[in-house]
Amino acid sequence: RATAVVALWSRVVDRPGIYNAWQVLAYEEQRQLSVRLGYWHLWTTLAQPYGLHHYYDMTDPEQRDIAKEVVKWAVRESLKAKANAKKAGVTTTQGQLLNLHGNGFPITIPEDDKMWSMLENGYQTLEFDFQPSAAQVAAWQAEAAFRIQVHWRALVAGRRAREVAATQLAQARMSAVHDEQQARPHAPPTAPPLSRAGSMARRVSS
Repeated sequence: RATAVVALWSRVVDRPGIYNAWQVLAYEEQRQLSVRLGYWHLWTTLAQPYGLHHYYDMTDPEQRDIAKEVVKWAVRESLKAKANAKKAGVTTTQGQLLNLHGNGFPITIPEDDKMWSMLENGYQTLEFDFQPSAAQVAAWQAEAAFRIQVHWRALVAGRRAREVAATQLAQARMSAVHDEQQARPHAPPTAPPLSRAGSMARRVSS
């Protein structure tokens, strides 16, 4: 898939659609494309970090500059979310950088104005997932609901098909039994057996 993306990259007219397609790729494919297409070119094309997986080699100046932009983007979003939460009377908010790892190890750093200085001086690699936007969450929820509906309808249709098949099979068996009974020759009627008293009376009369 990565090779196909590289081959078709310059022919894609729907640049916003690349952002949606990028999320479908595996992390390893994203890293391959970042190297083959260029980190800065890729970042300017995607133009937003929401809902994406990020990996940066801090020893590479190009990746370092992009990491700085993304981290500061996250800090702005976090400070804005904290301000809105404070107005609403909420004391806790979720950060923007999820599953944050430095040098391959999980780390916890407050998302404030000092965050980038702590990251750039202490780590050679950064890896994290950027919090999805509200629009992305709504789209994912709608897609999940649609898939559940499709799956449920398939289950209902399958159950109804099995019920119809079972009913048809039962009717076919009943019809076969009826036809078999109709095809049997009818035996002539026989007199009911005489009781013991009846037999003795017949003997006396004879």
